Amino acid sequence: MQTTKRYLLASFILLIPFQDTFLQHTALGDFGASFAIIPLMLLIFVTFVGWLYRKELYIHKTLGICIAYALTFSLIYIMLDGSDAFGRSLILKTVNIAILTGCFAFVVYGLPYDILATLRWIIPAAFMITLLSIPLSDMHLSGMGLLSENPILHATINSDLRWRGFTREASVFSILIITLGMASAHYARKRFAKAVYLILTVVALAGCGSKGGILSLLFSIPIIFLLRITKVWKRILGVVILIPFGFLAYIVALYLFPANLLVESTTVPTRIVGIVWAVIVSVHNPFGVGFSGFYPAIREYMPTAMNIVNVRSPVLLNMDEVQEFIETGKSASSKVLILNYLVYFGVPFLVAFVYEARKTIRRLLQANKIILLSSLICVLIAIGSYVDSVVIYNVPLLLGVCIYERKKFEGSTCNERFSLSA
Repeated sequence: MQTTKRYLLASFILLIPFQDTFLQHTALGDFGASFAIIPLMLLIFVTFVGWLYRKELYIHKTLGICIAYALTFSLIYIMLDGSDAFGRSLILKTVNIAILTGCFAFVVYGLPYDILATLRWIIPAAFMITLLSIPLSDMHLSGMGLLSENPILHATINSDLRWRGFTREASVFSILIITLGMASAHYARKRFAKAVYLILTVVALAGCGSKGGILSLLFSIPIIFLLRITKVWKRILGVVILIPFGFLAYIVALYLFPANLLVESTTVPTRIVGIVWAVIVSVHNPFGVGFSGFYPAIREYMPTAMNIVNVRSPVLLNMDEVQEFIETGKSASSKVLILNYLVYFGVPFLVAFVYEARKTIRRLLQANKIILLSSLICVLIAIGSYVDSVVIYNVPLLLGVCIYERKKFEGSTCNERFSLSA
């Protein structure tokens, strides 16, 4: 059983870079476009069978509360809103979201992260596949870029010609580079290897040209700097010292986000409206709307959010994508993963998420896992600003590594205290 898990884990991680495959046009389309979903489902099945074989029929209290909470509010809003989601079965959409959330949570909390020997080579191997995808898919020099239009690996046309590897777009590719690159540096044993992985990560991220990825990495630097300072007066001094860095970030932001971006782009207005919409929904439904109330909330509250943004905007915004959300519900989202789950589960989710994130950050800082901490901050910025997909499995993989290292540190310090008291 352990050997099977090891092979499935390796297959899952190796397939993570392939995120724009033909699967999205098949019956598996609702479960994402990554080949990694196949070994992940098998891994879940094997874990479940092992759980039954060992007769471990105990469900952790926290997990039981979360399942009961999600089920209760989803059932309530199905009864309140009916069974229609823009011409599709709301029950089926609810089940799909629930399964995807379960897969995400399993990657974070259920993978065997204690198999360090496998992780030490398989994560760098996945990172190498990510880097190789650049010449194979994005560069058209001397016959390169042969896989850029391959229908099996790319089901989406590259509209802006930025590097995207085997993913759908540059923004998704950037967080793939950050997570796999910095995780590879974390697992590397020698300093030289760590430095090489970090340099490759920065170079690939710069070449990718994703605004969100570049800014998340830039912002992680001063955050780490401030977190390492313990005394309040030193933190205040640190903020003063970082003012020039803030000015530099402002200059970079002006370059990355030109003045005409609001007028020409649909992405920025969509994200602004999505944020306002999520806040409105959480105000009216502080305990969330469950998985089933998400699409009815699009229809009910999105027009209000769009009007609020339009009235306060100094320029005329392109709301075509938002209008499509309201009319068809196709790809409807707040465009921010944390806000999506704020809508699902309300303020209790946000409190639990902040508590878990804060605890993990503090433990990684105490354990001096700076590279891993930096990658965690990048991911938190990403899922709090521009990443909304629950099926790009490099994100929960990185979160899972962080939580495993946190628990390992807590276990080691607990053992030290026990030995000292004894």
